[in-house]
Amino acid sequence: MYPLIHDFSSINPLVDASTPNTLFIFDVDYVLLIPQDRVFWPLGKNIALKLYALLMEPLSLELREKLISITLKQAKVQLMDEGLPFLFSQLVAKNRKFIGLTACNVGRRGDIEKLEDWRCNQLKELGLLFNNSFPQQPRLVLNKLPPQDYSYPVFQEGVIFSTNYPKGEALGAFLDTINFKPDGIIFIDDKLDHLQSVDKSAQLRNIPYHGFQFIKAYSLQGYLDEKIVEMQYKHLINHQQWLSEQEAIQLLS
Repeated sequence: MYPLIHDFSSINPLVDASTPNTLFIFDVDYVLLIPQDRVFWPLGKNIALKLYALLMEPLSLELREKLISITLKQAKVQLMDEGLPFLFSQLVAKNRKFIGLTACNVGRRGDIEKLEDWRCNQLKELGLLFNNSFPQQPRLVLNKLPPQDYSYPVFQEGVIFSTNYPKGEALGAFLDTINFKPDGIIFIDDKLDHLQSVDKSAQLRNIPYHGFQFIKAYSLQGYLDEKIVEMQYKHLINHQQWLSEQEAIQLLS
């Protein structure tokens, strides 16, 4: 349904063809950022789930949340694609509007006081700044959506945190709140359901829409030694510190 892309070269021409009121939207995980440790890549999912169930699930919820927050803070991330700096420079040079749209939650998790602050700082440290397009809206709680048992979506520093709401609903609430109808929406996400959700929201508002499914993370190959991952989890539990893959290898050698 949506074009499958492995890099951002196909997006660059759309910047030139867009208008100043076209809205470019980027998912974060597996689109802008990817962890350096392969256990957090798609290829490491089965090993991660197995060892999490074996080593982490027996722990108390409070301790698990603390350890997860330590991992979030200490596990290093990198840009998903080397073409990102050029794309962002083009968006800024041509004064195009662009925001982030992530399913990340907001508020406290373990030792992280506000997940939205943590995520925004993570993006900024890698040079991905989103606060230029809507500077008059540094933070919005999108509380006009139907209330749920989880937090309302939040728009902060140019990034929408949809929490557990569908991404399309969170985006629609943002556009309605600031009374902005883009000339078009270009959205890049790795998950089909998010692309469909934003597509539906755009249709409801009669906004032209182009969605792209970014699948580079799912094509990354390599061998992941389960003993290394086990060392990482055991060290996390015993020392409340996340080891990088290389650090775990050195301890095992």
